[in-house]
Amino acid sequence: TPNILAISSILSFDLTRYFSNILSEDEKMVAKVVKRYHDNLKNPSSMQIFEIRIYDNADKDGKIILMDTSGQNGFGGNTRDIVAYTDEAEYMGDDSEADRTISKYTDTSDKVEIMISRGIQTKWKDSKDYISVDKDKVLRNYDKVK
Repeated sequence: TPNILAISSILSFDLTRYFSNILSEDEKMVAKVVKRYHDNLKNPSSMQIFEIRIYDNADKDGKIILMDTSGQNGFGGNTRDIVAYTDEAEYMGDDSEADRTISKYTDTSDKVEIMISRGIQTKWKDSKDYISVDKDKVLRNYDKVK
């Protein structure tokens, strides 16, 4: 009987580990976003993700993925931003410019970037209508998703 118990506990552990790594459709979508984010960092090993949210705007523009992230910048320091991606893993922007002031001297492209940053920041801070994603599960599996 000890052998049966040992085999049973091994099988149970392996099955638990196997099923804990199966991603839902939303998690697969987010894993692609995490992969894209990771691959675009100057130092991919510096990637940290603290929280991931999905906002479903199906009637407007599909799903939007917002992630609270940190990574090393070109100067060697770490920056923390809320980054936004579409459900097709296309980068939309981040909240890094949200606090900039718009004046009559601000050119149009900078105004657009600032407005996108403010929109991302507002969505993150004010909107409670989102799906929370198991970031640890996604981080364990993002490199396996195609």
